[in-house]
Amino acid sequence: MFNSFGQAFVFVAKVFTLSVGTIFVYHGSIGLGTLLFFLAFVDRIYGPIFSVFEAYQNMMINIAKYEKIEAIFAMSDEKDT
Repeated sequence: MFNSFGQAFVFVAKVFTLSVGTIFVYHGSIGLGTLLFFLAFVDRIYGPIFSVFEAYQNMMINIAKYEKIEAIFAMSDEKDT
């Protein structure tokens, strides 16, 4: 879920930057180079944020695995009598 959310968030940010930037370039407020700079900036900023989402997801998966292993070791031995 976090992986999909992170990818969707980065995609929306890129589309928003491109859309607003295209309007500014059309009206002459900024140049094309500035728009390309901001698109690269979005990649640089949201890439690490996405990595944090991935790290959190991996941490939750590993905690769940640890709890399963801990439950297995906590089981008492059953003996047939």
